[in-house]
Amino acid sequence: MEDVYEVLDECIKNEKSIVLLDEITNIEDFTYDSEILADYYAKKGISIIIAGTDSLGLTLAGKGPLLGRKLEISMNYISFAEHSRVLGTKNIDENIKYGGLMHRSFRIS
Repeated sequence: MEDVYEVLDECIKNEKSIVLLDEITNIEDFTYDSEILADYYAKKGISIIIAGTDSLGLTLAGKGPLLGRKLEISMNYISFAEHSRVLGTKNIDENIKYGGLMHRSFRIS
């Protein structure tokens, strides 16, 4: 995470306002240290977009250090097994109803 902080400090110095951090869950201690992204850097005026294929890691960070500090947009289909494990769904029909997306609010009509 120290490398991420250095990049963000450089963005502040160069007056960059939007930063995309892709595959951030590959960084050691991301879940533990992610609150610094919102508590410090976002308050400095940087919009931080975090992305990655480890939707479980992103979800856990959102339920922990980033709770109440994030806007989540799920854009990819996930398996029923992962959907069930993370959201506690019990049958395939609920998974299908929400289009295989991580968040229940993204319902397909």
